[in-house]
Amino acid sequence: MYNSNLLLTPLPHDETYGYWTSPAAEFAGKTERLEVSGRIAADFVSYYGGQQNNFTNIHVPVTIRYKTEKDLLGFTGGFNRDNTLMSELLTTGVVLSFTQRNQWTANPSWTRRITEKLSFQSAGQLSDTTYENGVHLGLVDYQLFGGSGGLLYQMTEQTQIQLSGSYVNFHTINAPSPFRASFPGVNFNLTHAFTETLTGTIYGGPRFVSSTTQTISENIKIDMNDGRTLEAKLIGSDPPSDLALLKVNSSGLTFMTPGDSEKVRVGDVALAIGNPLGVGQTVTMGIISAKGRQTGLSNGSFEDFLQTDAPINRGNSGGALVSTNSELIGINSQILSPSGGSIGLGFAIPSNMARNVMDQLINTGKVRRGQLGIVVLPIPSEEASSLGVKEGPGVVVYQVQAGSGAERAGLRRGDVITALNGQAVTDPNSFRNAVASTPPGSEITLTVKRDGSERQVRATLGEFTPQAERPRDQE
Repeated sequence: MYNSNLLLTPLPHDETYGYWTSPAAEFAGKTERLEVSGRIAADFVSYYGGQQNNFTNIHVPVTIRYKTEKDLLGFTGGFNRDNTLMSELLTTGVVLSFTQRNQWTANPSWTRRITEKLSFQSAGQLSDTTYENGVHLGLVDYQLFGGSGGLLYQMTEQTQIQLSGSYVNFHTINAPSPFRASFPGVNFNLTHAFTETLTGTIYGGPRFVSSTTQTISENIKIDMNDGRTLEAKLIGSDPPSDLALLKVNSSGLTFMTPGDSEKVRVGDVALAIGNPLGVGQTVTMGIISAKGRQTGLSNGSFEDFLQTDAPINRGNSGGALVSTNSELIGINSQILSPSGGSIGLGFAIPSNMARNVMDQLINTGKVRRGQLGIVVLPIPSEEASSLGVKEGPGVVVYQVQAGSGAERAGLRRGDVITALNGQAVTDPNSFRNAVASTPPGSEITLTVKRDGSERQVRATLGEFTPQAERPRDQE
């Protein structure tokens, strides 16, 4: 076989050629009650040109059915080993790297006939998936198990209804941020056969989702550049900012001076330190491309990123962004990329935000943030125009939370906030971060425009409480 661009990249690349050999054998047999069928297949694959890749794939699907007068027992499953793509995780269609995937599946089923028209049906679902060298490619091992059970009623020869309950549990195995989710639900199906070849089905029902993610392990180890591995203790964590504070008891450690991220200028040279794709400590260089960025990608609620074009890849998260004065100006956090690799859009949490979180975790063990209790919109925007506000500066109040400090201060929908404690307000994100950085219970002064006149409004802040469905720009 031959492929002129196997990696689907616009960058310079090698033409690829190779071979794909797939021997296979099928088997089947049955008795009066038992049916067994399956297949054994393999793929021997090699790619040449550029980086050589060799894969051996194995496919062993098995189907078993056993029936009695009232029962039907079934099983489908087997083992599958194939060469998957990194794009399986990224869902971009761009091939960055190949790796081998091993997957075991087992799906048992049981149907019991209660009467001529009524039967009980149940099924199970089990799978275990692992990747070779998957962590370095951003792929994590996972397991899935679940089942369903319910009743099937044959109303007529053409129509049947089914009511069942289901449950599925999914959890990762070796993810840096372990994830677990469960999906219980109720399903209703109505099937009608209009002709021998035309059948219609109406189905639906509520399904519930419960998920948890554990971003920090209790057993934390830090690999040092000198080869040592140190035990670390978790002092505290702050999910809204995507930061945690660790303590290490050791000697011979070098202290990095924290810089003032407010003084960082667009165009300043920056160095990104990390362990991309597990290859070892790496330093890349670029500039500060922008400040005050908001991506909306992280689980954190507060974003005020420094944007840099210093190459950042998987494994750089948590690494230092350093100025040419050897000062810590940010903590590498995330990238924007259609392929999963660096394209010059990297983002770091500014050092001033990290310092504030660190100080609070050390002093009180948790981070407290002020909250005004409003949802604001940028100017100009379509929503702001609908409120009659077409020109800035400032942000426009879209919603006031009942019982909040904003309501008690008399803020209204359509008010334009132009300053906070004398500092100009330019956009919702920076305004939200400024409010959050003010301690709960503090009194703030807002410069507000309403009906063509300007006024000073004093408000007392409440305390921010993370919520799963908080509007994006709620202050």
